[in-house]
Order: sequence, then structure tokens, then C-alpha cells
Amino acid sequence: MDRMRRWAEQCLQCLDTLGTDYGLGR
Repeated sequence: MDRMRRWAEQCLQCLDTLGTDYGLGR
């Protein structure tokens, strides 16, 4: 499960970057 958690964290970071790129950042 550790690997899944790590992947999820990376995914969230990626989404955060994409959101900021498109001006959808929080």
C-alpha cells in the first residue's frame, strides 16, 4: 500500500501543477 500512497501523492502534485498552469489553482 505504500507504493499506492506514494503514487497518489505524486498524482496530487501533478494535478496541483496542472491546475496552476491553467489558472485553476486553489
